Amino acid sequence: MSTSRVRVLACALVSTLLAQSAWAAPPSPPAGPDRYSQAQELLEGGDYVGAAEIWEALLGQTPESEANHSGREAMICNAIDARIEAYGRQVTGEGEKEPLHLVEGQIALRRYLRAHAAAYGESKAVSAPVQERADTLAVAMAGAQPERPPAPVAAAYDTADLAPGPPTRPGSPPDRDGSGLLVGGIGLGVLGLAAGLTMIPLGAALGRNAENIYTVSTLNAATATSEPQRTLYLADAAEARSAGRTSNRVAIAGGVLSPLMLGGAAMMIVYGLQRQRAAYPRVRHGPRLSPDYAGYGATLQF
Repeated sequence: MSTSRVRVLACALVSTLLAQSAWAAPPSPPAGPDRYSQAQELLEGGDYVGAAEIWEALLGQTPESEANHSGREAMICNAIDARIEAYGRQVTGEGEKEPLHLVEGQIALRRYLRAHAAAYGESKAVSAPVQERADTLAVAMAGAQPERPPAPVAAAYDTADLAPGPPTRPGSPPDRDGSGLLVGGIGLGVLGLAAGLTMIPLGAALGRNAENIYTVSTLNAATATSEPQRTLYLADAAEARSAGRTSNRVAIAGGVLSPLMLGGAAMMIVYGLQRQRAAYPRVRHGPRLSPDYAGYGATLQF
């Protein structure tokens, strides 16, 4: 075999092996730094959502440890910044900002904090940059809440009810003019008069009637010829005695209540008239004659 044919066969064999190896080798996934750079390029190109999604995915794939701590801090800070920027740029058709990106940022922050607490416990606090992003995210989320319209006030009253009433004096009771005292005093006086005119005569009349029944029953019991009749007369006498005591109580109550009610009514009427006189001034007018003045004048008396 000639040297030229050997060279041709060798070149063909090498070409076949290279082609087979190129066909069988799968494409290798981009490494971590490459994906981080890709997210940075998306951020610079204005694709804030795509950049945030890559950083959030990297956070899920990178366990929390001392070696990965600084890298995870950079990822969560960049992810929150991208979400806030996406929230500020995405506006709905009604002119409102979409808070969905802020929610996604909160979810990523919670996952980061859970992993941080699971790895270090309470012995290591989150860094100042992460805390600043968390505060900024909380403020943005608070501002994204829709404002509730004020509840409509039911027009359950007339506009006349809103008119200011008469001024009240500090420390004075609502009944300034004494009208309530006058009405109450008159009512109490009527009750006292009725008690005196009804309870006292009624008690006296019932007492006289009971006394007569007691006297007759006692005499009949003394002249009774049989024991059953005597027992009946004595029972009537006992009932008459009880009725007489009740009548005396009614008459005594009327005699006590009537003066008390009339006295209270008189006091209420007197105080009511005094308040009415103080609330409504009186005007006295007529001709006046003095060394310095002669004519018609008026005096306002309180």
